[in-house]
Order: sequence, then C-alpha cells, then structure tokens
Amino acid sequence: MEPDEHEHLCERVALLDNEEEEHEDGEETQLLPSVTHNATRSTVQNLSVSLAAVFIVGKVTGVGILVLPNALSDTGAFGIIIALLFLLGTIYSGIRLAQSWTILCNINDKYSKEISRNPYADMAFEAFGTKGRFWTTLILYIYIFALCVTDLLMIAENTEIIFSEFHIDVPLCSWLPVVTLVICPVTWFGTPKDFWLVGITSAVTSIIASVLILVGTSIDAGKYERIDVPVETWTFVAALGLIGFSFAGQSVFPTLQHDMKEPAKFVRSVVYGYAGIALLYFPTSILALWVYRAEFVTTGIENIADLFSSSAISIAVTLSVNIHLILAIVIFTNTLYQDIEQVLNVPYEFNWKRCVVRTTFMVLALAMAATIPSFKTFLSIFGGPLTALVNFLLPLGIYTRLCCLPKVPVKLSTFKIVINLCVMAFAVVAGTSSTISGVYTIVNVNGTTIKPPCYVNV
Repeated sequence: MEPDEHEHLCERVALLDNEEEEHEDGEETQLLPSVTHNATRSTVQNLSVSLAAVFIVGKVTGVGILVLPNALSDTGAFGIIIALLFLLGTIYSGIRLAQSWTILCNINDKYSKEISRNPYADMAFEAFGTKGRFWTTLILYIYIFALCVTDLLMIAENTEIIFSEFHIDVPLCSWLPVVTLVICPVTWFGTPKDFWLVGITSAVTSIIASVLILVGTSIDAGKYERIDVPVETWTFVAALGLIGFSFAGQSVFPTLQHDMKEPAKFVRSVVYGYAGIALLYFPTSILALWVYRAEFVTTGIENIADLFSSSAISIAVTLSVNIHLILAIVIFTNTLYQDIEQVLNVPYEFNWKRCVVRTTFMVLALAMAATIPSFKTFLSIFGGPLTALVNFLLPLGIYTRLCCLPKVPVKLSTFKIVINLCVMAFAVVAGTSSTISGVYTIVNVNGTTIKPPCYVNV
C-alpha cells in the first residue's frame, strides 16, 4: 500500500459496516481493560508530521554515530551496501507498522477515540489475540529495559572518558548512579506531546555530533597510514547486528503515531525521519571508513571519538552523544511506562505515583547495569535478536495478519509477501549474528574479558 493510498484508508473503511466481529479464534476485537484510559485521544493529539520525524531522529541516532564507522570498518566497502539495505528495510517495516495502526483506528472506533497506553500491543492483540498481546508486550518490556541498561552503560563510560581528559579518573561503576540520578527527573514527563522539546534537543545533539565528527575526521585525513586490511569472516558477521541496531526505532513508532494530530500521515514522518538519519550516518561513516579503517582494525578501538587527534573535538562529540542518549532514554522508555501505569491505574496527568513507578524502573536498570558493566556485551546479546523482533518481525507479521481480517480492504499481493519474507529473513540473520558476537566476547575473544559486577569490590 502506497502512502497516498494509506492516507485515504479512512474513507474506504468508512464505507464498511463497523459492527464488531469476533476473531477466528473466538476472541472479540476489543481492547483489554488494561489498555485504554477513559480520557479522549483529542487531549494528547499534538504532534505534527515534522515533529514526529524529529522524534524518530532523536530516538534512532546516537549510539550509531559513534559505533557505525567501526562496524563498517569490519565489513569494508560492502558494509555501505549492507547499511543501505538496513536503512531501506527499516523504512519499509516502519511504514507497514504505521499502516497497521491506521487500519486499527478504522476498524474499531475505540482506537481512534480513546487513549491507548501501548498501541504496539494493541495491534498485536487485533492481529493475534490475547497471546499476541502478551508476547509482544513482554518482548517490548525486555527490549526497552535492555536498551535503557545499554545506554546507561554507554553514558557512564563516555563520562569516564570525558573526565579522564582532564586527568580526573573516576571509574565507570561510580558514574552509573550519578548518571541514573540525572536521568530520573527527566523521565517523569508524560507522553511525547509533553516533552516535545526533549525530542528536538535529542535530534539537535545528534546533528552537532555528526558535524563535529566530519570536522574531526577531515582534520585527520592523511595523518593515519592507509593500509589495505582484509575483511575477516568473523568480524564481518558480527558487524551485521551492530549495523542493524544503528537503524532500530520502531518500538516508539506506535506511541508517536498515537499522539499525532493526523496519525494517518505518520508514514511521511517515517520517511522524513530516516532521510535525516541517512544524512547524519552515511557522510560521517563513509569518511571515517576512508580515514580510520586501518586504525579501527589494528587497534581494536570501537568508538570513533577515541581516534580524533583533537582532544577538544573528542570531548565535544562524546558530550553531545551523552546528552542525546540521556534524552533518548526519555523517549524510548515512555512506551513501557505508559503500559505499566495503565495496569497500576496511575492517573494520566502528572502525579507522584508516576514518579515512583518511573524511578523504580531506573533503579532496576541501574542494578542490571552494575551487574554487567559492559555496554558492548549487552548490545550484542540483547540488541541483536530483540531488534530483529521489535523492528522487523513483529511489524511485518502484524501487518500481514491484519490484512487478512475481513473488514480490512487492503489485501497482500504475492509481491508484498515475498518482500516481507526477505526483510524478515535478513533481520533474523543480523540478529543471530549479533548474539553470536556477544557469546564470542564472553568466551574471551582476542584476550578480552568480561568486567566483574560493580558491587563485587565494594
């Protein structure tokens, strides 16, 4: 279904009978009690197409800006093609996920009129029933929690690097509680419509970091010896998961679309957002691949900020990414908060109960980060398979199933089915390779070791 056809879906479905029917398995097409709030959606529909696109940029970029150049160095020039395939695949699955929500809003008035705390799970319910909602919600919970832990670890490690430039040596484990304390109050905002400035600031810091990386890399052009380093099979396979993770963002798409003034136009937000992401990623990564590839491979450095000859640029880039990651946590954890608070009957408006729930979550994330204080291990093991599930398999599976419902006028052609299967297979390969990479790290590859828990030496 093309974007124009998608935007007119409402008119086409309006001609159909809206009387509720039952699923084939006997379950009614309605929301579970824990999903909607008694307030109307008009109270939260404030996001425009452009602002939603900014939120997408703010959610996706950050980690990728620092680690994608290294991932491409492990895959060589062919890695650029792989990154393009991931970009196109992510846009495709994002569009299908957006179209799935529009389908729901038009086959069931409850979705278009009432507040949904977890629209992603709502789509899974309509597509696969109660079990679909349960497993989708569980996967989202684990995925978001793992992302939060990973970002906490990266922020703490970046902070350690920044202060080490000023000869202030404070270990990562000491920075973890400080970082968590700073982030907690920011997470108390309600939904994307309540923290629009957070999304804009997150995107701006990504742009700043990207520009600084271009400047720093341009300064270093010619300073590093260019050696033709062969691509190794293991590093090539391991890099696939990291490249895929750099483009992942669908976990927040349904929440953003839900809070839009015109949800049917979220397809445009997806396209605009990823166009911006491509402009941030590819120029920096391609230039870095040309300048630093030999250094990445021979030194084992994974963060491009560690290769800049200019200490000032290194600090500025790391600081910008840290700000971005802090704000990104606010954005991608919101889906989980919304669902938990609905189950616990926490009022939609700002209140002390919301603060307690969200602070408790951050404390749990801190505990996990202190238990496995290595963001690379977390990113490999949890990021790969969960990214494949949340960003590719679930969106395309939900869309395919919804198109089979009797009331939905959009039907899948053989060509669309083939495309869906190809994208899903590609994601499974990337996710599996990422997990293998994490396991490979755990068994002390190339002399690396897993850091002990922070509380071991307390």
